[in-house]
Amino acid sequence: MIEKRLTLYYSIIITIFLIPFMAPNAAAAGADAELHNVDITASPSSQGVGGEIMVDAAVYIFGGCCYHLYAFEVTANISAPEGISVLTGPAPEEYGEVDAQPGGVATIVHFEWTVVGNVKGLFNLTVAVSTKNCGSVEGSVAIEIVEGCSISPPEIYPEEPNVDRDTIISVTALHPLEGRTVESVMVFYVSEENVGDGTPQNGTLIMPDGRKIMGVAVDMERDAFLNDVWTGKIDTRYRATLYYWFVASDSNGDNTTSSLYEMEVIDQGALNAAVGGLFWGMVIAIIIGCLLIFVIQEKLLQKKEQGIGIIDETEEEVGDTKGGKWQVAAALALLVISAIIVVAGFVFGMFSEIVDLVMG
Repeated sequence: MIEKRLTLYYSIIITIFLIPFMAPNAAAAGADAELHNVDITASPSSQGVGGEIMVDAAVYIFGGCCYHLYAFEVTANISAPEGISVLTGPAPEEYGEVDAQPGGVATIVHFEWTVVGNVKGLFNLTVAVSTKNCGSVEGSVAIEIVEGCSISPPEIYPEEPNVDRDTIISVTALHPLEGRTVESVMVFYVSEENVGDGTPQNGTLIMPDGRKIMGVAVDMERDAFLNDVWTGKIDTRYRATLYYWFVASDSNGDNTTSSLYEMEVIDQGALNAAVGGLFWGMVIAIIIGCLLIFVIQEKLLQKKEQGIGIIDETEEEVGDTKGGKWQVAAALALLVISAIIVVAGFVFGMFSEIVDLVMG
């Protein structure tokens, strides 16, 4: 009987160790990899007419938890709307066999194309990925074709603009056509509310109702080392929501206007003062709470001492019950007082900061 148990025990151990070696055979017998998704990127996403855009399709394929799976004849095709021409791609044309690694981590393969925009506008590029044994997936990416210069989305510092300092803005501006260069870049901004649906045109923001808002102009400077990077500063001394855009002029005298962007300028000092008021309010509430608990306990002890030898056990229990009710009432009172003090501290912190801003 013992020998049979040992034999069964060793058989189980050997089987566990052989599972990783047997699993690939099971995969080869018909298990397929999982074609999960395709992620499409375009660089740059905004380009001038005639400028090249590199499109990359990253295909994510998953294997088994502890064994290899395979995807066969992986291909990709790009669909470009009218106005967009595909110059090269896909590269490569096909992956004959993709070994999807085990462990829950995706195996990624890439396809690349080069496209060019012939007319200005917003376009969607769609990439369809298909396989022999794992099905198919699709993905898309939006690109913008502009006339004249190409202006990248801005980078701002600090990432959360604050009233304590100016905000630095940088963009990359270039001209896609050979022999044409960017000569100057300006940033325009307005601080009016509810103008996010406006359309920038040179230095003016045109609203849907026909109203025109002139932007505050700031000259940007070319980076000393990166010829296509331009940097400028926006005055953010006041808490507000700003809307801004860029205008680039090329060597031929043509202007290009970027999209409209939004910037929320916060007042970190007021927030810090509010947090400080909240903190000190909590400290005061804790101190008062400790004092109340101390006073209540002293009163209960005095009543108990006065009643020694006079009240029996039944009356002691009644006294304890009354003391418990007093403790509950004291706790509720402490809660109300704490809430009042916290709110007062918060309001005081905000008020003191506003006074400092006005007086300063």
